[in-house]
Amino acid sequence: MRVEVVAAVLLLAAVTNAEDSLVDIVIREVKGCMDSEHLGSIGGLRSTNDPNSAEQKCFLGCMLKKFKALDAGGHYDAEGLKTTIQHCPRMKAHPDIQKAAMQVADECNGKVTGCDDYCSCAPLASKCLHEGMKNKAFQTIFIALDEALDKMES
Repeated sequence: MRVEVVAAVLLLAAVTNAEDSLVDIVIREVKGCMDSEHLGSIGGLRSTNDPNSAEQKCFLGCMLKKFKALDAGGHYDAEGLKTTIQHCPRMKAHPDIQKAAMQVADECNGKVTGCDDYCSCAPLASKCLHEGMKNKAFQTIFIALDEALDKMES
């Protein structure tokens, strides 16, 4: 995976409209977070694989909140993320990845600490999720997000 955003933000189990594809919904969410966090482009974030500006960190936090990996206060939420993982259509199609993602969500529970809000917690959560999946020989748990970002760049 090219980015912690992709690796950490995964799946979007948000409410979907029958006429909208999951990828289109994720694109809409990405654009919404880009707007709310004043991020002009995700290109730099995807290429560096590390959020290094306040806007990039807050964008990542916004996306992690959308996926329920961070709660309303911006802190890591393993149960919220596991709910997203359980309901994501893309994850259901890949039970091996889904199982690993559930384990990684739990493993990161005590590791994302010492941060105060969604902007500061997002890079920690993203890194933990990314490394956890990599350690289980998977690149990402963010299947739908990766597809959406690829579509946005094409």
